[in-house]
Amino acid sequence: MKHKYFYYFAILILLASSCKKISSHDEIRKIEEMEANVNEARLSPGPRDLEPFRALAEAYVTFVDKYPEAPESPDYLFKAGELYSQELGQLDRSIELFSRNYEQYPNHETASHALFLKAYLYNNTLKDLVNAEKTYREFLRKYPDHELARSAQFELDQLGIPDDELLRRLQSGNLADTTAKQNP
Repeated sequence: MKHKYFYYFAILILLASSCKKISSHDEIRKIEEMEANVNEARLSPGPRDLEPFRALAEAYVTFVDKYPEAPESPDYLFKAGELYSQELGQLDRSIELFSRNYEQYPNHETASHALFLKAYLYNNTLKDLVNAEKTYREFLRKYPDHELARSAQFELDQLGIPDDELLRRLQSGNLADTTAKQNP
């Protein structure tokens, strides 16, 4: 009799897990359709309706919340962060999602890019130099040989220099000299 209940329980677990897999595949297909619509919207001239971008970003986050272990989740979380910063202009939400990507999926290839973009947004968009410096330093400590390490070091070296001064230095060819003097 105990074996009978065990088998029923095992069948119930299998059914529940297979339903979850079917749902995740359905949700992935829906996200792929939404991505196609957004890509089409990016190419169309004229004013942009932001609703498809917002809906896609939220679909990414909802998927990650529902299926955190799915192989698509780190990429979806990263893409949501990009949409919020590039298309929707919601920088705080973007930074939150990049932070979550870096913390939740530290060994995934998107983690390094998420950390760099978080620092970049702090520095170049929000002008939050304290958090920018902290995040660039964390990036360089964690990823010293990363393809973006030179860019992170450049950003760190130029931190706090007004844009017009940077432009003047670039035009005069003195930017490299200034960088070397700041980091002897």
